[in-house]
Amino acid sequence: VLSLVGMVNESVAPDPCACFATSRNSPHRWLGLAEDVPEYQRRDYVLKYYRLELPRLRHFWRLHNELGNMWTHLLAGLFMAHRFRSWVQEQDEYADPWSLPWPRVAYLCGVVGFYFTSLVVFGISVQYHWRMCTPEREFLCWRCLDQSACLALVVVGYVSGIPMGFHCYPELRQGDAWGAV
Repeated sequence: VLSLVGMVNESVAPDPCACFATSRNSPHRWLGLAEDVPEYQRRDYVLKYYRLELPRLRHFWRLHNELGNMWTHLLAGLFMAHRFRSWVQEQDEYADPWSLPWPRVAYLCGVVGFYFTSLVVFGISVQYHWRMCTPEREFLCWRCLDQSACLALVVVGYVSGIPMGFHCYPELRQGDAWGAV
């Protein structure tokens, strides 16, 4: 009976992902489990597909646990660049931006600032997720830069968006005044 149980256990195929880091002959040895990476690289509820090598260009098209983050931020950056380009093309039909009246110049500066900041944020975020498998000091620098860039986007969006909203929609001014009371 014991030999029969042993034969049944041997016939069950092992999980191919469970041996990424331990099998030197595996073509996937660049991937590992959560136990194979330092504590600072581990994420809650992510157990597999950690990269065990330094960032390489091939990480942009090979499956690992940060691939979705890298591509969503890359595509969002490309979308924002496209929206900025189309917005700039719409502005070409107007006169020189510096000869426009004051509120219009402030509006233009706010929109350009927001688009520029968002492009920087998405670029930094792609780099951060790509460089998750670096030494701890570099990883922490990229994480700090990523979080600071996100905060900058929130601040620029607030600083440029609130005045534009008040200028374009006067009823917001009354609502904000009542909210402040």
